Amino acid sequence: CVILKSFIASIHLPAQISRITSVSSALKLPEMRSAVSRTSSLVSGLPVMPAAMLETQAQKLSELVKDADYEPRYGIIGNKTVPRVLADFGYVETAYKILTRPTYPGFFNCLDRGATTIWGIWKGDTSLNHIMYGDVDAWFYKYLGGLNVSAGVVSLAPKAVENLSKFQMKYYDYCCSYEKIGNKLYYQIDVPKATQFTFACGKIIQLEKGVHNMEEDFKEFN
Repeated sequence: CVILKSFIASIHLPAQISRITSVSSALKLPEMRSAVSRTSSLVSGLPVMPAAMLETQAQKLSELVKDADYEPRYGIIGNKTVPRVLADFGYVETAYKILTRPTYPGFFNCLDRGATTIWGIWKGDTSLNHIMYGDVDAWFYKYLGGLNVSAGVVSLAPKAVENLSKFQMKYYDYCCSYEKIGNKLYYQIDVPKATQFTFACGKIIQLEKGVHNMEEDFKEFN
């Protein structure tokens, strides 16, 4: 809460400081000290700051994550909001490093300890098949695969990251795969009907039904 109070003070919301102080005194929860968890809600669209400030605060969130060595210092709410907020504001690489962090706590650390499902908590001493942190699956589809489904209409806007050389995603009859070789991205996109595709550079094209092989220069997101 000390960190949160400082953060709120920096964006000039004095009314919230007194409320956080009272909550902190009443609860005295150690996890309330997690800067990443608390700032995620500030950046993710809740009405606590003007929209014009969101980009700046997303940058601050990315810096907090890096300072924490990409440790996921949040619970079920932060697990859904933090990686999505980072990716939405262009910090895809930062979010990816949280989700693939090899040391404890983290998903890859669970894999190294034999996980074949998503565990309820990082320690792995309760449920070993739990949806608690399940949004990680959706994140890979939405951002690395670029999958967007709105009112039944599918569009694709994949985002490659530095430490991932290949990626493949399938959603019903939609297939999106790419490979990074040197400074080039090579796509193979298979769509069952006309589909909008957005390159990493921002260029938008309309793909007809069928298989499409394309390429572009690799762009680092952050």
